[in-house]
Amino acid sequence: MGFVSSKQILLNNSILNSNNSNNDNNKKKSNRQEFQAFAYRIASDLNDLSNLLMYLRLVKRIDRTIIEEAYRFAVDSKSANKSKLFLWKLKQINETFKKKVNSYNFSLNFVLKQTKRAKDIFCQKLINNLNVEFNVTQSFFEIVFEKLNSIFTNDEICTNSIKKNILLIGAQPMSFYHKFCDQNKFRFLVLEISRNVARKFRDEIKRYRTICNSITLLNVDFFKKDFRNIKFDLILFEHFWKVVPLNSEIKFLNKLVDVSNKNALLSFSFKPGDSNSEEWQLVEFEKNVNNLNKVNVNNLSSNLSKKTEIIYLYKKVNQKEKVLELLDKFKLKIILTHQLNQSEYVLCQKMYE
Repeated sequence: MGFVSSKQILLNNSILNSNNSNNDNNKKKSNRQEFQAFAYRIASDLNDLSNLLMYLRLVKRIDRTIIEEAYRFAVDSKSANKSKLFLWKLKQINETFKKKVNSYNFSLNFVLKQTKRAKDIFCQKLINNLNVEFNVTQSFFEIVFEKLNSIFTNDEICTNSIKKNILLIGAQPMSFYHKFCDQNKFRFLVLEISRNVARKFRDEIKRYRTICNSITLLNVDFFKKDFRNIKFDLILFEHFWKVVPLNSEIKFLNKLVDVSNKNALLSFSFKPGDSNSEEWQLVEFEKNVNNLNKVNVNNLSSNLSKKTEIIYLYKKVNQKEKVLELLDKFKLKIILTHQLNQSEYVLCQKMYE
């Protein structure tokens, strides 16, 4: 069937003219061409028929309820430029709708994308928090490295002349590198998904010759990194576990086991709770001011200025028993658990047959 003129659609379409006959053929035509009639009605009522093609594209691409809400808003207004008002309202409603849909999106790609964005924006604040936190967690890391040294000292295959490969998923504060990287025993690979955080730490590391040769820092996603033949003796992912969605934890642990040596140690932290749960915390962020305001996903601001945007912060809670069960399935033996800063820190060891 060829393209039917907008005028003919209006004359034949029962939605726009209740006096038209409604035989079966007209109903089939109406169903096939209804979106064209709807677009024509909008363009006509908004006195913008010269841009009919634009309305046709909008009607085909955007959810009907969103279009109708913006249309009613513009038609009922007293604005002299109703088409411009319609497009403004349409964009506003569409963005709010997407935010509500995204608030239930816990896919791995989406969570990591939003985490990267948040870390890029709050880069300096994150680095400051890491430095403060290390003052509390330093004793735990000392235990981790003591255990690492004892394992490979007792291993007949390994000698003291061989450097241990350590993988850090997420950058650690400079105080961490000063503490453990100047021992000339370890070779660090650091993966950081945030470009801004990676750049900050890379510049800092270059300033210290005693440690810079022991550290390779890459701005890359762990899940997309090809490790080829590299195996690690220790893997630290203290904060990264907290941004791995519940339905991706098994995938994450599978890759960790694949890239770790026999007897390797794995260390991470999680926020404990009565049951596994995950949610998005939405905050309004005012650019150049760093002001944050929590936003209820069901009551998003309808008057966000150009200087304000919504930031998604992923929040996950793990039930401790379920975490331990999951580690057991992967033959990861628990060596130590310790609660610090409202988080449960875990050190486990890969067992092999």
